[in-house]
Amino acid sequence: MNFVIRFTALVMLLALGACGGGGGSNEVAPPASNGGNNNPPPPVVTAPTITTQPVSASANEGGTVTFTVVASGDGLSYQWKRSGTAIAGATAASYTTPPLAAADDQSLYSATVTNAGGSVTSNNAVLTVTPPPPPPPPPPPAGGGGDDGSLQPLSGPADPFPQTPAPVAATPTIAGVTLDHRYLLSWDPSSSGLFTFGFLHYSGAETRLYVPVGAFLDDAWITTADVTSVGASVTSVVAAIDIEPGDYVTEKTITANFMIPDAMMATIDPAQLIGFAADSDGSNLHMVPIVVGNFGASITRPAIKLDHLGIVGIAVATPEQQAALAAAWPTDPGDQLIAALAPALTQRWRNAVTPAATFVAKAVHVAYKGIAPASDSAPPISAASDGDPATAAATDGDPVTTALRGYYNDAVVPAFAAADADPSVALAAISAGMTFLRMAELSGQAGTDGAFAVVAQQVSARISSLLDAYASYVAGQCRSLGGPGQLQQMLGTMRLLQLMGHQAKSDEIEDVLPQCSNYKVAFRFDYTRTANWSLGYTAGDVNGIETVQEHAHVVIEGEHTFGLNSGATDAQLRMTTLDWTEDRSRDNSQTFHSTWASEGVVSPWRINGVSVPVIRTRGGTPPTSITLYLSPFVDPGPNSDVSFHPFTATVTTKSTNPDGSSASDRVDVHTGINLEIFVPALPGDGAHNYGAMLIPRSGGATSSATRTTPYHGGSIVESESVTVTISRPD
Repeated sequence: MNFVIRFTALVMLLALGACGGGGGSNEVAPPASNGGNNNPPPPVVTAPTITTQPVSASANEGGTVTFTVVASGDGLSYQWKRSGTAIAGATAASYTTPPLAAADDQSLYSATVTNAGGSVTSNNAVLTVTPPPPPPPPPPPAGGGGDDGSLQPLSGPADPFPQTPAPVAATPTIAGVTLDHRYLLSWDPSSSGLFTFGFLHYSGAETRLYVPVGAFLDDAWITTADVTSVGASVTSVVAAIDIEPGDYVTEKTITANFMIPDAMMATIDPAQLIGFAADSDGSNLHMVPIVVGNFGASITRPAIKLDHLGIVGIAVATPEQQAALAAAWPTDPGDQLIAALAPALTQRWRNAVTPAATFVAKAVHVAYKGIAPASDSAPPISAASDGDPATAAATDGDPVTTALRGYYNDAVVPAFAAADADPSVALAAISAGMTFLRMAELSGQAGTDGAFAVVAQQVSARISSLLDAYASYVAGQCRSLGGPGQLQQMLGTMRLLQLMGHQAKSDEIEDVLPQCSNYKVAFRFDYTRTANWSLGYTAGDVNGIETVQEHAHVVIEGEHTFGLNSGATDAQLRMTTLDWTEDRSRDNSQTFHSTWASEGVVSPWRINGVSVPVIRTRGGTPPTSITLYLSPFVDPGPNSDVSFHPFTATVTTKSTNPDGSSASDRVDVHTGINLEIFVPALPGDGAHNYGAMLIPRSGGATSSATRTTPYHGGSIVESESVTVTISRPD
């Protein structure tokens, strides 16, 4: 009974607690523990985990970048760091940088995430800061560029181009001997090196020639000679040289620096000092600008920039002679622009004393066609205190501006329009564009503040795009037609692409080269010989006269297929005809009859094909020629002193005694005819060697000759012909 009552009371107390009775609270007190402490233990908190790391980013200078980290966990806090240093205020899951500077490049950004359970640091994100994009070009002047990217004429006063040619024909006097000759191993589009060599003139002046590596599209051999006079067109020549071959066009501008001692300058009026150029024969004599160089104190250094070879120099000319030269337009439109700018630019040189240190920096500067960066360009023509019109501000009526505008409108724009319609004439357009850019740069009008700054940018861009289009055209011609012109164009275009930084395009079209450089070449050598002579002979104690008659007909022929990188090789030539007899009769009636027969009808001949001329000339490219050297090549064996021979022949001699009886036959082994066939060749290039290549030529070529040689009272009459036939492989 008592047990039941106690159990019921306990149940009632529990029920009252559950109903909130007694204290008005709805919480159940936890059971007592730890000596009667009634507080619960704290919950267990897990350290944060990073689920998404910050990502490296890049932005231009002046821009911003936002880095973000994603983490899981309770009660998270954040702290961003830059290269290990905490960033004040950067305490959120994302951080946006302030405007970036170049010094921020390659900085490392990370975030440390913390809660009650611990902390974790993210991976580093790398910030890359790039230079800001160039500002958009200012709007073009009237004309300049069309919506389709084509070049458009400029408005404003302009001189007409081309002018009606009225060239002066000078009579150059070359003093004695060649000053110097150099083989310029200059083909290297990536080099900025120079070949520098100097010449002491008979006058006492000195010339230094700065030839940049890559001045020509191939290795070149040039010679120079002292020119002491060019006739009555000038009063006297101070210093001049003839640089040969005179028709070579340079791909990088050559600088000729003329150094005149003070003793010579003391007798020269600086107002009468001019630069001039002419073709190697003295034709097309015209003024050229003196663009850099200093006066005194111990030497005067006028300098001239060249884009083709020939005669160039410094002369003294009266005002009347200068006026006559200014009116004597050369035949080439590019030379006409140079002549038109010469008076004003030379006057600017006379009016400005250029320190020697500045000259050194400018005179040796080389870039493609001599186009310097804006920081190295000459300043725009500015107003002069003496009021000389040659140095007046560059306005619409300024002679420099009108000449450049006229050449651009009448020569550059039409040339590019023609090239757009017919890519085969693209090189002429590129050449006209480069001449405009070079002269705009030399006159100070292509720089940032120059009158033709925007137009120069447009022309440069069009040259770049036109060159790529021309390269695709040339590759197509090579692929479909082949032939010497196409192969020559291919190699020249590839080198021009490399020179102008279009290596990817050069590599692209190089894959086409084998399609226009594989050709089958057939050779035929036909030789006849008729001879008769008389010689004394001695047989034992008997002396007498022996008469000889010889008849021969030899034909050697064969074919070989050449290809890219074929190199020197052996071709198997076959002797298809050998009809050779020799009759000797003596005054004692003894006779000898010899016949030749070939033991081996096939023999290897060494063939050295070579490469293709690609140096540009004022008339285009050098004449296409086949250069091939063939020589008979047979190992004669260790006991022979014969270095080579084409064929081995057996000579059988039947002899008749004076009494008419037959003597025993005699058999000898003789070497055959040594034959060398020359068909043109060109040396390869070490840095850009495309292998030995034969320049293909359609059809065939035959070279023949007949010669008669007196010989011991008689004669030897020989005739030979060599036929080379070239065709595509079967």
